[in-house]
Amino acid sequence: MRSAVSHHATRAAEKLRKENLECGYLATFMSTSRYRSGEHYINQRGIALPYPTADTHEICGHAAGLAQALWRDGYRYNKAGIVLSDFRVPAACQSDFFSRIEDDERDQNLMRTLDKIDSIAGKNTVQFGRQIHKNTIWQMRRENLSPAYTPRWADIPKVKC
Repeated sequence: MRSAVSHHATRAAEKLRKENLECGYLATFMSTSRYRSGEHYINQRGIALPYPTADTHEICGHAAGLAQALWRDGYRYNKAGIVLSDFRVPAACQSDFFSRIEDDERDQNLMRTLDKIDSIAGKNTVQFGRQIHKNTIWQMRRENLSPAYTPRWADIPKVKC
């Protein structure tokens, strides 16, 4: 589950940087299937981030920590994810007195470099350690996915009566 949550957090951070935004609030959720017999579990937990960020390392770290707090042994989970909110434009946020500007610039350069490598060599070329898992059966099943995100009339199969 930690691998799945970290994967979702990484993708969300990439999208934040692509849109030139930062988030100030992060929530993580996980649940079991409501259709399976047995005991069900669904929970979510969120935190206000210490400062708005689009840094993958920060978002993944907080998301993994929340996932750890939500975890209960003995359940067969089928869904996990994250929710980001409190979006801001980076220039609109003023750093606090204790922020480390040099580290922030270095982290931003690192994130730009990771995004550049992924854009050239393909997604998930470079990953954080907590993202890597030998078994990726948690990934979304897409065998019934429409050919286009927004279906077109031409993609709808024709049935003759």
